[in-house]
Amino acid sequence: MRIHRLQRRPGLATVTPESPEDLWTLRRIISPDDILTGDTSRVIKENKDFARPDKGERIRVRLSIEVEKVKLDSSIDRLRVSGKILEVSENFVTRSSRHSFTLSLGKTFAIRKDVFPDFHMSLLKKSSSPVDRIIIIALDRREAGIGKVVGTHLKIFPTIDSGLGGKLYSTTNVSIQSYLARITNSLKTIFEKGVKIVCVGPGEVKRALANFIEEADKEISREVVVIDGLDVTGEDGVFTSLRSKALREIMQETTLARAQELLATAIGRISQDDTRVTFSVKESNEASSVGSVESLLVSSRIFETGNEEQVVELLNSVEKFGGKTVLVDNSTDAGKQLESLGGVVALLRYPRLR
Repeated sequence: MRIHRLQRRPGLATVTPESPEDLWTLRRIISPDDILTGDTSRVIKENKDFARPDKGERIRVRLSIEVEKVKLDSSIDRLRVSGKILEVSENFVTRSSRHSFTLSLGKTFAIRKDVFPDFHMSLLKKSSSPVDRIIIIALDRREAGIGKVVGTHLKIFPTIDSGLGGKLYSTTNVSIQSYLARITNSLKTIFEKGVKIVCVGPGEVKRALANFIEEADKEISREVVVIDGLDVTGEDGVFTSLRSKALREIMQETTLARAQELLATAIGRISQDDTRVTFSVKESNEASSVGSVESLLVSSRIFETGNEEQVVELLNSVEKFGGKTVLVDNSTDAGKQLESLGGVVALLRYPRLR
């Protein structure tokens, strides 16, 4: 998350969320009675004799609202905040009426409080650290699947078909070069400095792509890594590569790898009848209230199926007692596995009483 301005008293934070994890952090920070300011749009209806009542002009305005409700929609990466309008940049919008902000990735806004608690300051500062990112390309001569991992979120981009035939069909070098160029152009639209690019797939096309990128863009080329031994391509190839030992070694310091490791530990404790693990919000809250939770894993789907306020309270409680929290997006295998376990898994410092 980009933090443009941050002060504790009087509390002011101007921020731009850049990942789903940032929206989850903001859900824990924005509270009723806070003041939220940002750019938005309002529909202004015409007061004419023959104007249609269901039509109007959408106008860009800058509003400040007093927060009443906060709701996270993790399925489409947005945070909805509603409340009473306090300040407005245009005269045609009535103060004291109500408005809902839709906070999404890349949208800048300001939060005002009387004072930011130390815990909120810590959350904001932690979220300003760089988020783990890695790009995966699973390709052969027929198709290329592209995925980008940001934190624990996996975004899949449209598969690129080469239009080339198989081994029995004669193809020209120009056709292959055109295919590699299309992959490279797509890559340029999602590449960020310092982000690793992993190329996997059967045969030598992945190395041909690495060589093509080296000629086309030296900066991107420095981040390209080729991995052998993974023979699945397209979208399935992206998911399969995330399960591979070779890619896990590259990603071993990332949030997703940490989530996978904690899940493996939880499942190991289950198999050994080790009581240092819980699988519900209620049990995890009980353990957290006595400082027992060492690590907490929460699925993004829990915000849709569970009590959102209880989940926020649990996350905050765990961190206040020095525990670690990991929010795992449902777009990855780790997120789906966590959801199958109930959406909440807590690893405890000491055994739970039966």
